Amino acid sequence: FYISFIGWVTQLSAVLSCVPIPNGVYESESTSRSYWTEDTSVQCFEGSHLILVGVLIIPMILFVLLAFPIGSAVYLVKKKRAGQLQVQNVKERFGFMYSGYKEDCVFWDCIVMLRKAALALILVFGSSLGSNVQGIAAVSVLMVFIYLQTQFMPFNSTFESLNRLESFSLLVCFFTFASGL
Repeated sequence: FYISFIGWVTQLSAVLSCVPIPNGVYESESTSRSYWTEDTSVQCFEGSHLILVGVLIIPMILFVLLAFPIGSAVYLVKKKRAGQLQVQNVKERFGFMYSGYKEDCVFWDCIVMLRKAALALILVFGSSLGSNVQGIAAVSVLMVFIYLQTQFMPFNSTFESLNRLESFSLLVCFFTFASGL
């Protein structure tokens, strides 16, 4: 899940991406219908698309986007409180997610996954809303995560220089999106 997280987020949210197509040349815009961006012969949220979304996509989005990062964070915090972060089983399965962070920030990689998911969702859903709305949403998300990064400074003393680098990276992204507006 961890390695393919962003790919899953992008692919799952693409199933929900629809585009309005007018019914005919001489008909008004108000009579347009939404069609799936991936296959414009499929009308959005009707028939097979509705079944696909209801049975497969919504549960998978909830599981992949929310349950995996939040569940991982809860698991790591529980293991930290129980003093079990150095247990071999925990280190082998989750050590890559927390070994570079302060002990108070064992959940930080989950925060990064949520940030990536939020930006991927903005990319997919914001395209139909227009570039300005997409940019404003991205800038807003980045402001929240810049604040969190500067408040927590999550990297441990071995990787302390990464705190500044991550803050600078987020600021560059922020100003890139803001200048696009």
